[in-house]
Amino acid sequence: MPSLIFAINANTVIRASQADIHQTTVSQIEASDVGASVGKERNLITFPLAPIPKGRPIDSATLKLYFAGRSGSPTGKTLYLYKLTQPTWDENSATWNSYSTGNTWTAAGGDYATSSPDGATATVPATWGWISWDVKSLVQDAIDNGESLHLLLILEDEDVSNGNVVLLAGRDHATIARRPFLTALCWLNRISVLGGGP
Repeated sequence: MPSLIFAINANTVIRASQADIHQTTVSQIEASDVGASVGKERNLITFPLAPIPKGRPIDSATLKLYFAGRSGSPTGKTLYLYKLTQPTWDENSATWNSYSTGNTWTAAGGDYATSSPDGATATVPATWGWISWDVKSLVQDAIDNGESLHLLLILEDEDVSNGNVVLLAGRDHATIARRPFLTALCWLNRISVLGGGP
């Protein structure tokens, strides 16, 4: 069964402590459990899924992010990926309160679904390296709806001030081979997209 490889298209961090300030960096992906009063962090991520046709069944899909830094002791914590239900979010203006300039989220911190489709989980490792998520249900949902894959990354216990921050390589990470990538197995021929993955 041939494999498709997709490079990340957009990512940005949103911070509760700077709820109306857009974060300009896309070189890293961040998630934290520093608590609401201090400013928890989430990340918005998009992968375009062309050339998979709308409704095409897939056999599997895996998303990989490179664990490149941390603060505190996040080892063993769960990183959740959920479907971002606002597909028109803007990488160049999104904040904790707004998905684009002048347009607010239904709920601050991003609009997302935890079921239908189910989210995906992975555990923060003790050492640097690739972290993998089984995102088949999320990818299939996006394909069935003819959309790109829009995701929200959240760290376990984000409302508790544990002081943990997880840093992952983002779209513009200096090391190209560490940039995020997505693989999907389906009937199409193998396609390699420059921008991430080994």
